[in-house]
This record gives sequence, C-alpha cells and structure tokens, in this order.
Amino acid sequence: MFYILTEIVLILAFLMLPRHDEKQNIVICFPIAVVAYECLACFWTGLLTILYINTNINSAAVCNLALCAYLVWLIWKKQKVQKYNLAVSDTVFLLVYTVVIFWAVRERFTPELLIRFETSDPGVHLKSAMDFVNGQRVKGMYLGAATNGLFIQSMTKIWEGVQPYKFFLIKYGINFYFSGLVFASGLIGYAHRIWMKMIVYVAVFFYVFGYPYNDMVFGFVYLQLTVTVIAFLCVVSGWYIDSEGENKNIYGVLLALGCLGTGIGYTLFAPAVYAALLACIVYKAYKEGWLLRTQKRFFSTAFIKEGLRVFLVPTVMTLWFLVIAPLLARNPADYGNALTIEGYIYRNLYSDFWLYIIFAVYAVYVYLKKKKINLPVILLVIGTGYAVFFFIKMLQAEVSTYYYYKLNYMLWMLVLSCFVIGVLEFLKKERFFGISYLAGIAMLAVIMVTGAEGKWREININNLPFADTGAFFHIYSMNQMLHERASGRDVRLVKICEKVKEDYSDAGEVLFIGHFENMFWFEALTDQRISSYILWKLPEEVMEKYKQGQYGKYMVVAKESEEYLSNAQLYDELERVYEDEYAFIGIWGSD
Repeated sequence: MFYILTEIVLILAFLMLPRHDEKQNIVICFPIAVVAYECLACFWTGLLTILYINTNINSAAVCNLALCAYLVWLIWKKQKVQKYNLAVSDTVFLLVYTVVIFWAVRERFTPELLIRFETSDPGVHLKSAMDFVNGQRVKGMYLGAATNGLFIQSMTKIWEGVQPYKFFLIKYGINFYFSGLVFASGLIGYAHRIWMKMIVYVAVFFYVFGYPYNDMVFGFVYLQLTVTVIAFLCVVSGWYIDSEGENKNIYGVLLALGCLGTGIGYTLFAPAVYAALLACIVYKAYKEGWLLRTQKRFFSTAFIKEGLRVFLVPTVMTLWFLVIAPLLARNPADYGNALTIEGYIYRNLYSDFWLYIIFAVYAVYVYLKKKKINLPVILLVIGTGYAVFFFIKMLQAEVSTYYYYKLNYMLWMLVLSCFVIGVLEFLKKERFFGISYLAGIAMLAVIMVTGAEGKWREININNLPFADTGAFFHIYSMNQMLHERASGRDVRLVKICEKVKEDYSDAGEVLFIGHFENMFWFEALTDQRISSYILWKLPEEVMEKYKQGQYGKYMVVAKESEEYLSNAQLYDELERVYEDEYAFIGIWGSD
C-alpha cells in the first residue's frame, strides 16, 4: 500500500504545480495526471531495468518520492498552487459516468470477480505481469506488464496465494474507467456552452462502450491502454501548442512520457503517432518563428533540441527493449513474420465508423483550412494513410487481418474525437442541419438499444425482412452478444490452482494438461512456466519427457478437456495424489 500512497501523493503534487493563473477544469486535468503517472511508471521500470537495479514497488516508490520532493520544491519556490474548478454539469456527468462504468465492470466480472474474457490473451498478460513481479525486470512491450505488476504487488497482502489475479481484473476496470475520462478530457475544452457539453458527454458513452469495452471483453490489456495514452497525447499536445516558458517545458516532458507509453505499450501505433506529434511540434515552431535558422537553410538549434527532448528517450528505450536487449540475449524477435500471425479479434472494415466519418472529415477540413493543427486531426489523416498501407499489405498477405484490425482501436478514438470536434464546429454555422443529423443518430441508437426491429419482425417478418440498424452499430451489438455469452474460465480452475500453489508448487514445476487458454491461466496463477515447451507437441512426446523428469514432478489433468478425453489411457497411467470434480493431480511412479 505504501507504493500506492506515493503514487497518489505524486499525482496530487503534479496537480498542485502551478501552470496557469486562471482556474483549470479538474475533470480534464485529473485523468491526464493519472495517465501521466502510468507513463512515468513505464519510464521508472525501464530505466531501473537498464541500470540493473531491482524493479519493484519499493524502488518505484523511492523514485516517486524523489520526484514528488522536486515538485514540492518547485511549488514552494513559486509560493502558489494551481487552482481548479468543477462545474455542476461536469459533476453530474462524472457521477453518472462513474456509476455506469462501475455497473458495466461489475456486470462483466461479477462481484465474485470471475475470469471472463473471450481470448487467451489476458492469461498471457497476467503471466507477464507476474514475471515482472517475480523477476523484478521488464522486457518487450511492457507498459501493461509493469503497471499491472506494480498494482498487483502493492496489494498482495490483501489477497494471497492465487487470489492476486483479482487485482488484475480490478486494474482492468480502472483502465476502462480512465479510457472514457481521458477521451472526455480531450473534448470538453471544445465545448464552451452547456449544450455543447451535452454532446461531449453523450459521445463519451458512445466511445467507451464501443472499442474500449470490446477490448475489455477480449482481454487484450495493452491495446486500449495504449490508445488511452494516445488520447492523453491529444490533450497534452494541445496544451503544448498554446504554451510558453516553463509550461512548455512541463508539457514537453509529458509528451515524451506519452511517446514512451505509446512505443512501449503497443509499438505498431508508434510510427503514426510520432509522425503526427512531430507535425504538431513543427507547427508550433513555425508559428512562433523558431523552426529554421536565420538563414532559413536548416532547422534551428531550438527546434532540434525540442525534437530530441520529446522523442530521444522514448525512441532509445523502445529500441532497447524491443530490438537491442533481445539481440544481446541472443533471442531477436522476428517482427516481420510475427505480423502475419492470425488471431481472434473483432473485425469490421468500415460500418462502425460510417455514422461519424462525415463530421470527422469536416473537422479535418475546417482545421486545415484555418491552417491550424491539433493532434487528433493530423493523426486521423496520418493514421488513415497508415491504415491504408496496412490494408494493402493485408491484401498481399504480408500482414494478417488480426494485426490490421488492431488499428481500428486507435482509429475509433480518433474518428469519434474528430466527429465531436466537427459537430461542434458545424453547429456554430448550421445548427439545424447538425441537430437533425445528431437526431438521426439518436433515433437509430434508440431502435438498436430497444430491439424494436426484432419486435417488428416477430409480428410479421415481411414487415421488416432485414434488420439494418445493427450495421451502423455493429460494435455495440457484438459487444452485447459477447457480454451475454460470458465466456471465461471455470471457477474450478482457480480452486485447483489454489491446491497446487499451497501443496505442490514447492516440489518444482507442475505441468498442466488441458485447453491452452486454461493452461495460460493456470501458469499465471501458480507461477509455472512450462507451456512454451509443450504447446503443439504430441501427447505421447510430452508424456515421455515428463516421465524422464523434464517437466517437473506433478501433472494436473483437466478431466473434461479434449486433451484428456482423447488420450485418457495415456494419463490414467499416473498415480492420482489428489482429485476433485474438475481435475486430478498425478505423479509418475510413487513418492
């Protein structure tokens, strides 16, 4: 808990740091401060790993306190603190949003915190988080592993044994909560009247129950977390463009942290994000006259320094953990071939975006016409080109559909952000048409939510042969279907994991025989790591090596799994030392 306290104190110190004389909106600044800390934790853990210092809640807490002391010194030096306001409308929105998100997370994972995910990914990511906790080092794209690992480690005294997985689920709910708040932070500043804020508030729910909720259902962990960091960059870049003096330095550091979070969170997004952010820096430098030298033949020293401050550390650390460190460990990653691997993901080419793209394009048109640049607009342009490039590569079978459709999670945030910006701009000139369009979306949404089309078809299918509304809201109907299906791990798996953790893990490695998704969760909960050696091997080969002592002393066999039922005679040779209705624990030979 001490680590969490240092995190809270550091966030409060950052919020108190004076940046503007006028009061700031706490609904905008608070989620930005929280995501900034997540990126800072990414920096701490990476730096400590590079320096060969044990990376855990204790070393991270020391770093937090050191930075907090520096911020307190700055506050004391300026003899003032930043002041905030909280409008009534924002307060009501925040309360409603908190209740709705809490309800959604509770419905998904239940009060018992059941493991409910569509894919095997969260089991793998929990393993990565526990590898960080146990190994006290980070590797690869570690943003999710580090932030989850620090949170889990700080709470282990509350739930012990295999129970810390519940903090993994709680942290997932927290990430989901802030995904919508950061999205709102980037748009509330465009809403200067109460009716404009109402549009933003409604758009937040359209946003968060689309791809962010889909990410929570599938359990990708890192994907929406990185998109939230990109949304954070959209807000901070706006502050940066309008800043000067010390504020420019503060926001420049925040941009660097956001770039690190993007590069280490999900590197596939980084090229487009870095290019768009560079365009924003060029725009600011050009507008303020420090882009070029006096002779105008080369970039100025000030511009080069600014580019290095924002991009140098994130780029070096991303290259270190994804390229250099694996090479030094003689385990280089083959990213080219990795991009061709298929996987289970929600796929939709364009219909999810169709209702929003018109005003999103309008926002791009307005800002480019005014010769103004903000990150959501320029990143939508660059990100669309980036997606087109990957689409061509997908058609050429050089990139899998799995990796191509991951881009939708970033594009969803950008399209809806620019949609809201475009609507607000358009309503200043053509209020009737804009309201009519929004009313049309609302009408379609009501039809979809109430299931009116299905009821009409039940009366007479000839009245409505095709249910068309779902095509525009496919992401929501898919999420609803996946929610109702409630796919997840059997609670009995957790019980057998508890038994192994308590009574058998001291004997060394314990092998699990069952569905690979259950295997990943078994290993995450019990700190076993054998799956990489036995996946896709024949049962006879696995059993032979197990008998030779290569896979530990004990074996857990899930009795209802296809792996056991198809090879029962093979596993029934084991002596059963423990058995329940879900699985048995066997051993070859006698003790």
